[in-house]
Amino acid sequence: MTQTTLFDRDTPLYIESASGVLPKFPARRRERWLLRFGFFLIFAAVAVWFEIASDGQQTATANAELAARIADLRLGAGIEPIEALHPLITGILASVIPGGAFGLSIAGCVVGAFLVQLIVQSLERKAVPRPLAVALVVALSLTPMFFYIVTTNFQAVLSLTFFGFAMIALLRFTTFANTQAGFRAGLLLALAAFSDTTAAFAVLVVAAAGLVLVQSRQRARLANALVIAYPTVAFYAAFAALGVAFRVGPFAMLGGAPAWSQSNADTLLSALATPAGALYYSPTVVIALAAGVLGYLWLGLVGVLLTVSTTLAYLLGYAPPGTAGNSFVMSLLFAIALIQRPRTRPHAWILGGTALLLLCIGWVSAFGRPTILTWMSTLTGGAL
Repeated sequence: MTQTTLFDRDTPLYIESASGVLPKFPARRRERWLLRFGFFLIFAAVAVWFEIASDGQQTATANAELAARIADLRLGAGIEPIEALHPLITGILASVIPGGAFGLSIAGCVVGAFLVQLIVQSLERKAVPRPLAVALVVALSLTPMFFYIVTTNFQAVLSLTFFGFAMIALLRFTTFANTQAGFRAGLLLALAAFSDTTAAFAVLVVAAAGLVLVQSRQRARLANALVIAYPTVAFYAAFAALGVAFRVGPFAMLGGAPAWSQSNADTLLSALATPAGALYYSPTVVIALAAGVLGYLWLGLVGVLLTVSTTLAYLLGYAPPGTAGNSFVMSLLFAIALIQRPRTRPHAWILGGTALLLLCIGWVSAFGRPTILTWMSTLTGGAL
C-alpha cells in the first residue's frame, strides 16, 4: 500500500492556517490585556455597585451559598470535604479566594473579561465582518443576564468560560482537523462539568454536535464525538467508583443523586407564566430557526437539546440557589463559537438580525426572571 492511499482519508478538506499559527487579537499583548481590563472594569463596576446597594449582604445568590459552604468546610479523613467542595474545581478555587461572596464576584468579573476577549478573538480569526462581530458580542455580553451571572455566580461564569473555550476548540477539531484542539475541547468540557454541575448534562449534547459539524475528515464523526465526551465520562466514572469504594454510593462525590426539585419546577413555571417569562425559550427557537435558514438544521437541533439539558439539570436540583440566565448565555456561546463567516450578504443580514433580536430578548426576558429582577431592583434602589 502506498503512502498516498494510506493517508488519503486523513488529509483535511479545510485548512485553518497555511502556517499553522493563528493570529491573536488584538495582535499586541499589551492591547489584549487592555481589552480584557476594559471588560473587567465594566463588570467590576456593577459588582461593586451591587455590593454597596445590598449593604454587603449578597443573600440568595450562588456566590453567597458557595462562600457559606466553603466557610463551614472542615477538613478530615473522610469524603465529607470532597462532597462540600463539589463542584470540585469551583470549590477548590473558592477556598483560596478571599473576600467571601464579594471576592467571588470580583473573580467572576476577571473570568468574564477573558471570556469576552476570547469570543472577540474567535470572531476575528474567522474573518466575521466587524459590524456583525460587534452585534454578536453585544448580544452576548450587554444583557442583564450576562452581568448577573458574572457578578453573582462564580461557578456558572467559570463553567461557561470553559464551555466557550471548548466550543471554539471543537470547531477547530472537527472542521479544520486540528487534533490538539480536539483534546483541548474534551478536557475543557470536563473542566466545565466540574465547575458547575448544570453543565454536566450538556457534555453529551456537545459530543453530538461533533457528529453534525462540517467535517474535515468525513469518516471520523464518531471518533470525534468520543474524543469530546471521553474526559468528562471518565472523570465522572472515576468519582462514582470512588464513592462505591467508600460505600457511600456512586453519587456521593458528584453533588448527590439526581432528585426532582419541586421548588425549582415551581419557580420555572411561575416565570413562564409571566409575559416576559414567556420568552424564556425564545432564544433557543430563534437560534434554531436561523440555523435552519442558513443550512445548519442539525446544529439548530443540537442547540435545542442543549437548552433541554440545562433545564433538566435545574429541575433535578443541580443548580445552586440564585441560578438564572445560564441557558440563555450557553445557547449564545454555542451559536457564536460555531458560527462561520457568512457566505453571502443575505446570510450576513440574517445573522445580524438574529443578534439584534437576541439582544432584545435578553433584555425583555430578564424582567420575567424573579432572581434577576430582584438583583436589578437592588441595583436601582427598588425602582424596578
